[in-house]
Amino acid sequence: MALFHLSRIIGIRIGLYKKMSKSSNSNGITLIELVIAMFIAGIVSIAIFAAFKSQQKSYLIQNQVAEMQQNLRATMDIIARDIRMAGFGFKAGRIAYWDGNGNANIDAFSIFNNNPDRIDLVYADASVTTSISAPMPNPSAIFKVDSTTGFEPNDLVIITDGDNTTLVQITHKNAFASTLQHNPSSPVNPPGGNNTIFPDGGYGIGNKLYKLKYMSYDIDRSDPDHPTLRVDPDGPVGAGAYQPLADNIEDLQVIIIFADGHEANTYDDTDGDNTNDYDKIRSIRISILARTDRQDPDFNGQRPAIEDHAGGDPDHYRRRLLSSIIRVRNLGL
Repeated sequence: MALFHLSRIIGIRIGLYKKMSKSSNSNGITLIELVIAMFIAGIVSIAIFAAFKSQQKSYLIQNQVAEMQQNLRATMDIIARDIRMAGFGFKAGRIAYWDGNGNANIDAFSIFNNNPDRIDLVYADASVTTSISAPMPNPSAIFKVDSTTGFEPNDLVIITDGDNTTLVQITHKNAFASTLQHNPSSPVNPPGGNNTIFPDGGYGIGNKLYKLKYMSYDIDRSDPDHPTLRVDPDGPVGAGAYQPLADNIEDLQVIIIFADGHEANTYDDTDGDNTNDYDKIRSIRISILARTDRQDPDFNGQRPAIEDHAGGDPDHYRRRLLSSIIRVRNLGL
């Protein structure tokens, strides 16, 4: 009887132990399971981080490309507008002026093949104009005009009678007396008033004065990592200085298209062959190359050859090239 009770007690305890062991195993995790879980979590984290980095890089590249394309389009629009206006307000697209030594001419359109090129564009500002209201004595440096509104000292102005056009720089304005002076203190004003570069007898009543637009565009490469398109709104004869216009513009190339269809990177009136002359300019092909602000190590690029400018060395910039043929409306009329 006692033996029966002892075996029963032992059986109950063994069953209870098994139950507890089973319960303990089902509610816990092993070290191997923990390591596997950490490994999977690490892989997921790496995948998430890689996806984030990829999206971030793609976002940065898209932003740089978008900014590059905006700069490119805006630059082309600005220069194209000035090319179309070049020569407006004066006959034959040429202006007489004093270069410090004697009479000289400024062309409405000039190219300097510097690779990148420089382009100078000259035209009258129709929004700032007036007329001579009294005859000018031959040695005079004073214009008596209908209005001085819009004109200021240091402004470049042109005077035209329809056949002759002359450039001077305003040195003094008297709004009360309605006069504009062009004294010899400016390097572009002739000594002795108007008797050196003005037509005989000077300019008369009704002849027009315009404020001059003299836009000079080139690329500043002083910082090779950030080439900048810049503009001098007073040109090389004015008192102004170059100002930045668009960042990361790498190349500017200009080609002239003449009346006979011939193309060249300049014009020449001195060779006597009656080809590639200034008065035969009809259109301009302008090419502008922009690049991203930063290099992408995963991208292989190279500055392409454009017109007469050879290509560059391999690098990691993305680029866009925009070319346009623009009719020069005020030359060859």
